Amino acid sequence: MTIGWDPQSNTDERGGEKLTQVIRHRTFLRRLFSHWFVGGAEKRCEQLRADVEEFINSRVGPENVVSITESGTRFGPSSITVWYRDKAD
Repeated sequence: MTIGWDPQSNTDERGGEKLTQVIRHRTFLRRLFSHWFVGGAEKRCEQLRADVEEFINSRVGPENVVSITESGTRFGPSSITVWYRDKAD
């Protein structure tokens, strides 16, 4: 969603040029709970990172990535969010 301009107009509400790019994000989630062995959780984290890398290389393009954030605990839920440039709708 882009705020501040009318899609039917060539200018935004302040009189500036219409936006041609926006910043979007996609979040990848995995539940990593594994108390039986540590290696299982680490392998799932690596698979999540591989999924993110595939998304970047196949759909976004590395040159359009603005930021990547990773959060979570070692044995709990984990997420990686990719912020990237995209064309405005």
